[in-house]
Amino acid sequence: MDLRSLKSTLQLDDLTCTTPEMVAKEIDLALLSYNLVRAVMYQAAQKAGVQPRAFSFTYVRNVLHAFLPAIAAAHDENEVQRLTEKMRHCLDPCRLPKRRRKQPSSPRGPVAQTQVLSGAPRLKNHVADRP
Repeated sequence: MDLRSLKSTLQLDDLTCTTPEMVAKEIDLALLSYNLVRAVMYQAAQKAGVQPRAFSFTYVRNVLHAFLPAIAAAHDENEVQRLTEKMRHCLDPCRLPKRRRKQPSSPRGPVAQTQVLSGAPRLKNHVADRP
């Protein structure tokens, strides 16, 4: 795990709390939100029949950030279901493009030794000859 990218992804690179207890709570909430994004990615991947890593973490996080306040403020279960389905529909474009595997470069043969010809003129260093 790359801690630096995890910190920036979870926006923990600048903690706002001052007491150790509140810093611990801030970290706990960040990890909870990380797990929520991963769970939504997993569900979307199951529905699409692909691997969870096929989805962009940041894009899924942004979709959740946009929809969760409205889902939390929903007045009834029907509205929650409607917003959740709308959110799932917005997750479809979260897929990362398929990348072709980089082909390993073919092994190179031994480098041919160059021979210095005895009668060949030598190149002068023109930079050193300038005044």
